Amino acid sequence: MMVRLHWMALLMAVGLAAGCSQHKKADYHSPKPRMNQWVVQTYYDDQVRNAVIREHTVYPHHFVRDSADLTVRGRHDLDILAEHFRRYPGELNVRTGTDSKTLHKARMSAVKDYLASAAVQVDELAVSHQGMPGGEGLPAEQVLHIHKESKTDKQYFTGDAGTTSSISGGSSQ
Repeated sequence: MMVRLHWMALLMAVGLAAGCSQHKKADYHSPKPRMNQWVVQTYYDDQVRNAVIREHTVYPHHFVRDSADLTVRGRHDLDILAEHFRRYPGELNVRTGTDSKTLHKARMSAVKDYLASAAVQVDELAVSHQGMPGGEGLPAEQVLHIHKESKTDKQYFTGDAGTTSSISGGSSQ
């Protein structure tokens, strides 16, 4: 009787182990994994598109070294900007890097020509080589001065109606 119980327990353990070890293989040809991949890729593409538009800047790495020829990445980013600028003309920065003036002029011309070939009204764009994405920023001395004043004053916001809010949460006229 005891031997029979051992055999039954052993068979049950083997059966449970065999049942647990059978993993269902992922079916990569079914629509669900492809849909998941599409969602992730679409989200990623949207983020890249938004970043390119937000920067609105063409950098030296968008060109072949020591040339005015655009790289694949340069054409990709300009395609995104062309789509945006056809609807919303604005500012485009073309950074100089360590380029000579002649090379930089050739690169600016190449960018304008590329955008014009993509049906962008180039004359409505403000093409610059001096702007920085998000603005020029502030000198470090000015930032330190503002930071020092904000610590001593404990005021950080002046509203449109002339009210000032302090860090403690109160407001005054």
